[in-house]
Amino acid sequence: MHTGSRLASRQITRREALRAMGMCACALGLAGCGSGALSQAAHQGSDKGGSDKAEKSGGTIRIGFPSSGQNFDAGTPLGFADSRGYLSKELDSLGYSVKTTGFVGAAPALHEALIAGDLDLVDYAGFAAILGRSKGIDITTIAVTAWGSSWDIAAAPGISSIANLKGKKVAYQRGATPQMFLIKALAEAGLAFDDVEGVNSTGPDGLSSLATGAVDATVCTSGQEADLVSNGKAKVLFRGIDGDQKTFYEPFTLVARTDWLKKNGDAATAILKGYLAARDKMAADPQAFVSYAASKSGLSKEVVRGGKSLDDFGSYFPVSLDDVYLSSLEKIQQFELENKLIDKTTDISSWTDSSYLDKAVAAYGSGR
Repeated sequence: MHTGSRLASRQITRREALRAMGMCACALGLAGCGSGALSQAAHQGSDKGGSDKAEKSGGTIRIGFPSSGQNFDAGTPLGFADSRGYLSKELDSLGYSVKTTGFVGAAPALHEALIAGDLDLVDYAGFAAILGRSKGIDITTIAVTAWGSSWDIAAAPGISSIANLKGKKVAYQRGATPQMFLIKALAEAGLAFDDVEGVNSTGPDGLSSLATGAVDATVCTSGQEADLVSNGKAKVLFRGIDGDQKTFYEPFTLVARTDWLKKNGDAATAILKGYLAARDKMAADPQAFVSYAASKSGLSKEVVRGGKSLDDFGSYFPVSLDDVYLSSLEKIQQFELENKLIDKTTDISSWTDSSYLDKAVAAYGSGR
């Protein structure tokens, strides 16, 4: 898009896009960050002091998550578990406190923080976890915390189907989950990625470009497009949450630095117990959770809900390591390899440890 037209559109459309910028932008921007990226990417409130590092039993546990500017994770049970006291309830008696921090630099900033020892755990997309592990970051997956697809394809009102995107300009985030989502959606419609003119773009810029006609369609976090749709500037062609689970659903993973995990297993179990309690509360009253998370995060209710069915809300937050989720991670890893996002595969089971979750489930069940 030309610079002049882009600037002219921002007053109208940038605000619309940013208001609903998705909490699931977890795998965006997988290119490396510079040396100053960590301090720039961490949202305000980051607690990275060396004296707080939980390198042995007790201390402050630092948990990071991808953010679009908010410091409340609305895409997994983390934000609810932290703000409503489920984590502190389990950790206080063990001598731990907890600090959750949103990173607007997404996967690269989170990975840099893990490498530097500035974070102990991260809750983000499996797509990003696989990428990090393939690059040699020593992390262990201890739970799948969310399950679903947070992506939509929005298009100009005159486009009626995915098949109609052939030869059209489509915005997406290169090297991240939106690219994988787009490729799969095109394949379902009998198209290859080369059948469209891909435009590398952030989510908000993709929506701005769609609103001004600079692109014909864009991949966006589910709910981001609500304002454009209500104003007649876009329509939703496809929601991943409505697609085949085996194809479009992706696990979010809670990973820990392996060295931290070995020294603080009791804390990992306590955190997972807090997640389980938060999940059950969210599932018991989904509408209340959506309203609460929207008010805490500043995201719209449409983005928080993300197209999820309120009748089976708990299924989107499994806090589990069942085979269905591990199988999904294997498929995502193969996709990354085939699309040259990674140059080698790893044995996912070798960096997955269910023992902490097993203990948490047993303790949580006995205490109910």
